[in-house]
Amino acid sequence: MVHEFSNCHNSLAFQEHPHPLIFVHIPKTGGTSFGNALRVALLRQSVVMFTSNKSLDKFRSAPKKINQSQVQVVGGHIPFPEFRNHGFDGWAFTVIREPRDRIISQYHFFNSSRHRDHKDLCVSTPGDYLGYLRKNSVYSNIQCRFVSGEPTARAAIEKLKNDRLIAVSLDQIDKLAKSISSNWTKSLEIPRDNVSLDEPQGVLSDLLNEAPDLYDEDLKLYEYVQANSEGMIARVSRAVNEGQICLTPRVGYWQSLCGMFRSNKPSA
Repeated sequence: MVHEFSNCHNSLAFQEHPHPLIFVHIPKTGGTSFGNALRVALLRQSVVMFTSNKSLDKFRSAPKKINQSQVQVVGGHIPFPEFRNHGFDGWAFTVIREPRDRIISQYHFFNSSRHRDHKDLCVSTPGDYLGYLRKNSVYSNIQCRFVSGEPTARAAIEKLKNDRLIAVSLDQIDKLAKSISSNWTKSLEIPRDNVSLDEPQGVLSDLLNEAPDLYDEDLKLYEYVQANSEGMIARVSRAVNEGQICLTPRVGYWQSLCGMFRSNKPSA
């Protein structure tokens, strides 16, 4: 059992289970909120995230520099097979979103973001945006690609069935957080601090209906995950109870939550 205020680097969990928990952050699936919650809950230096448009290149050069015995969570915009190919053998989790909603959310995010990775994309109209997606094949059925490295639901579902990879639908993200932290005195809370613009779908939604090849396999994956989220969460609970997933909150975590939740409003 991991106690709420035990020291991360001296904890029994780190001695027995040196492999970090892997967080496969598919863009626009609630991952920013989840990652921020983990950074708040755990010692910041024990959470390693790769979240820029150069994430994959940076990750591929990083594994030898990461001391897995000192890291509780490693993650970011990295497809799951990359973690396995670079020596990360622990449990992994990801969140799957209804694919059309994810694509529309990404469109609004690109056009509202001031991040240097997004300012020169030239996707201000729905037509330009869909053209951009088509020119960059990684965005075609991106959720399947992040799960299995392939753009098919069949490959992604097989990966979920045959590896220690947990996927839940976006509406189950709070249950996943509570399950991961079920051996804490109080469970992990997810603030909605990456507030999406609540804009109408409009023309973009109509265009998506004419471009199902961008998300048809992701839709199959989403339907599978939505139907099996409860079973996935049960797998997490068993792994925590058996000591296979062990995260240790930092000292003072719960005191810091009081201010954090007063300053963050919910979002979809």
